Amino acid sequence: MMVNIKPKLFSLLKTYNFKKFKRDFKAGFIVAIIALPLSMAFAMSCGLPPEQGVYTSIIGGIIVAILGGSRVQIAGPTGAFVMIIQLTTLQYGVTGLVLATIMAGGMLIIMGVVGVGKFIKYIPSPITTGFTSGIALIIFTSQIVDFLGLKVAKPQISFIAKWKSYWGAINTINPTILIVGIITVTFMFIWPKFVKKIPNSFAVLVLGTAIVFLFKIDIPILGQISKIPTMPSLSNVNFELLADLVSPAFTIALLVAMQALLSAVVTDGMISSHHNANSELVAQGVANIACGLFGCMPSTGGVARSIANAKNGARSPIAALVHSVVLLVFMLFLLPIIKFIPRVLLAGIIIHVTYNMFNFKNFFSVFKTTKSDASIMLVTFFLTVIVSLITAIQVGMIMAAILLVMRLSDSTKVVDITEDFEEDENREYIIFSRTKKKIKKEKIIIYEINGPFFFGAANAFVSGIKPEMKKAEYFVLRMKHVPFIDMTAYIALNSLYQLCVDTHTQMIITNLNEQPRTVLTRQGFIDKLDEKHIYNKLDDAIIALGH
Repeated sequence: MMVNIKPKLFSLLKTYNFKKFKRDFKAGFIVAIIALPLSMAFAMSCGLPPEQGVYTSIIGGIIVAILGGSRVQIAGPTGAFVMIIQLTTLQYGVTGLVLATIMAGGMLIIMGVVGVGKFIKYIPSPITTGFTSGIALIIFTSQIVDFLGLKVAKPQISFIAKWKSYWGAINTINPTILIVGIITVTFMFIWPKFVKKIPNSFAVLVLGTAIVFLFKIDIPILGQISKIPTMPSLSNVNFELLADLVSPAFTIALLVAMQALLSAVVTDGMISSHHNANSELVAQGVANIACGLFGCMPSTGGVARSIANAKNGARSPIAALVHSVVLLVFMLFLLPIIKFIPRVLLAGIIIHVTYNMFNFKNFFSVFKTTKSDASIMLVTFFLTVIVSLITAIQVGMIMAAILLVMRLSDSTKVVDITEDFEEDENREYIIFSRTKKKIKKEKIIIYEINGPFFFGAANAFVSGIKPEMKKAEYFVLRMKHVPFIDMTAYIALNSLYQLCVDTHTQMIITNLNEQPRTVLTRQGFIDKLDEKHIYNKLDDAIIALGH
């Protein structure tokens, strides 16, 4: 089956006009103002030069706008990559990060082409809440040095090691930087309550930089920023390095896919649209290959920026193109001003982002659902913070799968319905009112399975009815409410059949649905049981049994 990967832009251009362009231009310009400080801050959180974040937004934004499957997606760097970028750069250097980004892009293209997009939505909410909150805490931790002005001797990567190093440098806190940081974060929360049209991150950059410059406040600034991205050197690439980078590349690809499609789903609801998941994955893949080739960091759909894009009137990918072009203009003509931005302002902006990213309401609402959901979220959260993101997702998915099997097993009921039928006055016969048939109680057992019949429920079913099989002449199994069976269920049914043969009991199955019948036919069970012992309805089976 062919997968549809047709970009949204080309279908929307058929009815595009100047009125729509004005609306998209306004939205794209506003989002560019929001994206400038965020892009620089995310890059710095990863230990990369600030311009890498901006050029990631420019390159990723253009490619996803042209090839993507969402109307208002804004691509660029996000906080989700902080931990994996730090670890990859520490172990393999900038070359390793570039290669991992390119490899992740290739993986995303394959995901889109083979139609993986529709499966991303099946990752349970407790897992996404857990690792998103964990990433938020990691990003917050990465901003402490710039926020407090600490002088840490040696930068650390692991969460616990970082906090140990911070505690060891607690006496180096710079009061001036701390005061500016507190004012920045407070401003980020208060500004939107009074001013809606100017983004708080842009306002704090302009006002904060102006105040620091005019009053000559002595705090660290960004300094010199490159006008063009630094092209990477890939001369030392070897097969061993590529093999080592498969794991971080897959982590990056998974993060890109999950966040991009989450962003697309959220904005779909805002503009009454429907994204093409596989087209979006292909676009994100091409964007990450391009970002890697230009020496930039990974790119994905930014939820906050895409929401801002939709809220400001964007209804086509043209707004994303405008956003990228405006960012490019900023980089070409405003660098003499941008270099004076204090680092603590960007730290304060990111701390505000982590507060929203953590989403305390969602985090604590999980505890109001089930203990299993809360357990999955907490395990994912702590593993993300302490071990690694990929481990957290793997363990979370395994836990979710096991709990799902347990829940499905509990929901599948195997019931003895023999006693549900009318008895004669001496209680020796069962009377089947619809067929007017009578059968001695001791001769027949009738069971009904309600729910999916698979390995979680099959073994318990067999062990539960074995004792009763020895005294019955007929064993009737009604499967009207069984939507599917698996290999273990087939083995269980075959085991029952062998037991029936040993005890000279006639096995009869009724109300087989399509999937169970297909499985049993392919396994040769239908032929072995004989079609004459399989009936569409229970009444038909009773009529055939006789007195």
